[in-house]
Amino acid sequence: LEMARAGMYEIKRTLLDDLASLGAGRGGMGEAWAKITDTLAEAEVSRAKREQGANLSKAVASRRAASQMLMLLASACLDAVTLSIGLDRPLVHADQRNAISAVAGRLSQQQLAEVIEQLSQYEQLLWRNVSAKIVWENVALTCESAAPLIL
Repeated sequence: LEMARAGMYEIKRTLLDDLASLGAGRGGMGEAWAKITDTLAEAEVSRAKREQGANLSKAVASRRAASQMLMLLASACLDAVTLSIGLDRPLVHADQRNAISAVAGRLSQQQLAEVIEQLSQYEQLLWRNVSAKIVWENVALTCESAAPLIL
């Protein structure tokens, strides 16, 4: 419910559509995802001020937003593994089954597992003040081809 109030459903749909279209000649995904993170962070700072009278650091808000987005990407990859191996369990992102199928068709099960593992490393880097732009560019490369981290 908290994510829905923050407008995350629309962002989730965009993010998964972007993930599915990686490798189809669409560049600049890392920059687009960094902008989404920035927009979410600004909204969270404003919401904290309005609802709680609190001053939330934009850096902290940005890291929280990035964590949510990385979690969405990881859960999409887990759904792709589920489809790939034919597990009989519901998909987290059942409303975007076509996008999940596209990801499962592009990356092997091993590559999907590597992507999921690397996404957690990217989150750690963001909390260690590594440039968000560099991290998101790496996230896009990793999600496209399971390429390893290249900072």
